[in-house]
Amino acid sequence: MDLETEEAYHLAKPRGKKHDGVRFHDPVTGQLKFWQPETALQVQEALGADIFQSFDQATDYYAPVDDLKVGVKQTNDWLSVVKSQKGQALGSIVGGGLKDLRTASIKAVDEAGLSGYRLSGIPSSLDDQEFSRIINEITPKLKEEKLRYLPAALSFEQLIEAILAGVDLIDSNLAAKKAANGIALVNHGATVLHLDRQHFSFDSQVLDRQCACATCRAGYSKALLHSLITNQSFYGEQLLLQHNLFTLNKLMRSLRQAIKNHQTKKFVQELLQNQ
Repeated sequence: MDLETEEAYHLAKPRGKKHDGVRFHDPVTGQLKFWQPETALQVQEALGADIFQSFDQATDYYAPVDDLKVGVKQTNDWLSVVKSQKGQALGSIVGGGLKDLRTASIKAVDEAGLSGYRLSGIPSSLDDQEFSRIINEITPKLKEEKLRYLPAALSFEQLIEAILAGVDLIDSNLAAKKAANGIALVNHGATVLHLDRQHFSFDSQVLDRQCACATCRAGYSKALLHSLITNQSFYGEQLLLQHNLFTLNKLMRSLRQAIKNHQTKKFVQELLQNQ
């Protein structure tokens, strides 16, 4: 769901969330508005979105069963009234960690004739074991020809797990989150360097001599980056972000090649062994 439609949902009071849309007061004008799932798709189209996302009520992952059931019913009701943009829109899969509810949600997306799935309500705070359980429980039920989108910030391990499970598109702020904490990703992202640690203050080497990112090519040393990070320089964070994004993009290219060559298992094993 794009930011405007998500904001409309949050502005709506409980009674304003109807089976065919949401009623809310515009915080600027005070005007009462009614947005339907159709409205949400039209707004996304007007904004030039590449992916259209349907309304959903992604209740907290660990919410009581009755609340999760209400969220699934509300989301499915909204899916049932979607008419336009069906061929481009993603339907949300909700239901917390409960198998039966997520199965019902998947069925509703398939019946709505949408082009893909948005795996909603999976928080980035899940531990690796629970994340692995839920992602591997969901993906085998999804149609292979449809896009699978995971809108969550993930750890490196969960990022790999999601890809191996068959997720096509992932929103992750891993590169930015690590950079903000003074951490550089090396070895395809499997290894981390905590540049705020004192021993880096004497290290004249670049982050990765094999890396072709702008930060490494310019010759910024670990010692300089350590100084920028410990002095809370925004420039240091930006240099790390450039490097981390380059590293993760390189990882994705390598993974795609491994999948193409039917060497995915070997690639991942070698990757994790070098952590």
